[in-house]
Amino acid sequence: MERFDIDPGRVTVTYSRMELPPGLPASLIWGEGSNEEMRLAVKSHVERLLHAAPRLPGGERRFGAAVEVAFAWARQRSATGSPVLEKRAALLALGILLGHSRLEDFVGPVVEERDWRRAALLARTTLRGCKDWTKHFL
Repeated sequence: MERFDIDPGRVTVTYSRMELPPGLPASLIWGEGSNEEMRLAVKSHVERLLHAAPRLPGGERRFGAAVEVAFAWARQRSATGSPVLEKRAALLALGILLGHSRLEDFVGPVVEERDWRRAALLARTTLRGCKDWTKHFL
């Protein structure tokens, strides 16, 4: 918060952009103890999606295929882990790769710098012909 003004009949609060330490938003949502576990789960889902990306169909079908890959991986990992954690991790991985990279702030770094080029294919996924609908949806 940069400024807080109280005038007769109104209160004005002025905020500015703030860079948070990696993983801080996640610790507020998931709790501190599970942040690293969540980050590692999301990283695993990101890696699976990036590995599958070149084989996914193009156009409108890519979105559904990516969701299928993510949740098949969540189901497989749930055999030895928490199904809730894995489903959250799948959604966050989809959000990071098909939605907006800033979602990575909720778990900390999960996409290696060198992998953003591979992620570009997924970032071009459309829904109903619109390039930004995946961003809004995820």
